[in-house]
Amino acid sequence: MSISFVTELSGRGGTIGEDSERKLVFQSDSALDTEYDVYQNRNCPKIGSRHPNRRFSLFFLKRGDLSITQSDSNWARWDVEATYTQLEPGEPEPEEEQDFNEPSQDEADQPDFNPDVSVEFEDYTTPLNFAVNTTAVFDADSPGGTGAYPVVNSALEPYNPPPEVFRQNTIIRVSRNLALSSSLWSDALELKNTINTDTFSWRRGPAKITVQPKQCRIKTRFGNQIEYRSKTGKKSFYANLEVQFTIKPETWNIDLLDVGTVYLSTAGKSVNLRINDDDWSLASGTTQIPITDDENNRVQGLLNGSGIQVATGGNSFFNRYPGYYEAKHSAFFKRLTRRAA
Repeated sequence: MSISFVTELSGRGGTIGEDSERKLVFQSDSALDTEYDVYQNRNCPKIGSRHPNRRFSLFFLKRGDLSITQSDSNWARWDVEATYTQLEPGEPEPEEEQDFNEPSQDEADQPDFNPDVSVEFEDYTTPLNFAVNTTAVFDADSPGGTGAYPVVNSALEPYNPPPEVFRQNTIIRVSRNLALSSSLWSDALELKNTINTDTFSWRRGPAKITVQPKQCRIKTRFGNQIEYRSKTGKKSFYANLEVQFTIKPETWNIDLLDVGTVYLSTAGKSVNLRINDDDWSLASGTTQIPITDDENNRVQGLLNGSGIQVATGGNSFFNRYPGYYEAKHSAFFKRLTRRAA
């Protein structure tokens, strides 16, 4: 088993008084290699080391600012990110650590800044507008799509209200202590209650949960501020951040059956087009006509997505209503679950 240095990528440029980031790529020849093996490579930045660029000679790599992660798609690739920061006034230069040392008693008294990641499953009820065809592939993001059929009576009338079934949300819960200076606080605040627009994965052993776009919503909790003494004796503060990645298999978008008690005299815009145009008015000359039964009682009827009543036996139509702001969750998830060095 051996680790080879591949290249150093373009990182974030440093500014005096801030920090400087280095990104390196290593390659393994064995699936049994670990972060420890990568750290032993002479090209891997060492905790306590000085920035190699003389321009940033006052920058050092402190504990918690080095990450060593294995690629999700290629076990042979290891990505190393090292963030060098300036020492605070009066702070002594750290000693370079060539190995993962056992923590001293002082270090043992420090807060644990590693993430605690758990997964649980939560039941919820949802209307059963379409039943699952167990002999075909069910397209969870397309009502009425491949492998699903409408829930109607023998006269092809949808049930009102529709029956309900239990489904399960998967909840990936990440809890970790963070220094108050961490940018993860502002990221968590900005991303709360958004749904994701990219793809990321959680793994544990052979188990893998892949989160697709529009499936995940973020919930956050900020804990109390706690004071502690750093290894240098300086008074510092941290708090606990908890983030829940709630994964709903049929997406967090809301699909509603196009049904009502009126229809339009002439076809209008679809709801999706009205959303894009921000147009919620009737076109000139278009009127709303009540849907009635044979005795002129006002009743509900199916619509075709453009305001026209669906004829008997016609297909149902669903309108999609986004209920949440959207954001990318992948990078935040990776940073939040990254173990401290």
